[in-house]
Amino acid sequence: MYFSTIALVAIMLVSLASESVEAQTRRQQRELNRLEGNAAYEERRAQLEARQARTAQHERRVAELRQEGWRVNGPRTLEVALLDHYEKDPEGNKTRTQEVANCRTINLCTRSAMTQAQNSVAQLANAHVRGRVGEVLANHGAPQTDVDKVMAQYGTLVDAEVGGFLTESYTLIRERNGAYEAQVAFIVDKEKALSNSMDAMKKSLLETRIIGLELDEIFNSVGHDFDLE
Repeated sequence: MYFSTIALVAIMLVSLASESVEAQTRRQQRELNRLEGNAAYEERRAQLEARQARTAQHERRVAELRQEGWRVNGPRTLEVALLDHYEKDPEGNKTRTQEVANCRTINLCTRSAMTQAQNSVAQLANAHVRGRVGEVLANHGAPQTDVDKVMAQYGTLVDAEVGGFLTESYTLIRERNGAYEAQVAFIVDKEKALSNSMDAMKKSLLETRIIGLELDEIFNSVGHDFDLE
């Protein structure tokens, strides 16, 4: 009888302990659920505030452009053109806007903007590749004379006129003093813009034969992105 009583008490204590753990787990889960709810609320509120800020900024930008006499080249309105562009590049890091003036026709403006934007973006891509590869070579102990040889060869091979990496998003036009002015916003395919620069650098490294590093090791440091500023 004595041992049975002890056994029964032990079973009860184990059961109580087990229930206590389960109750604690439930309380912790309820607390986590409340925290999740708060996080979701804060996240949603932040999204709505960001949307309101974008809307206000969008309205200000449209008003400014209209006041300055700009209109969209094509059937879209200013509101729609800018919203469409935002959908394509919400972060704004793939956009290149080129301004041109004193064009006899709108087509001349857009063609001139495309040429200038292509050259500018290509030069930025070239500078990015040149800088990153130069860092890798220097970090691996390449003498400056060897680095200079590679970069000189690169300068003779890289072609800043190669295009195909820009897509026109919208064109704003206005007339001033009997001529046209344009602001053309392009979406930049950065990987495509870098490909020509990287091909030229690869040829430069192979032709100079002064580097013992694997080409993949060098070009992994270049990446697929660069600043358009």
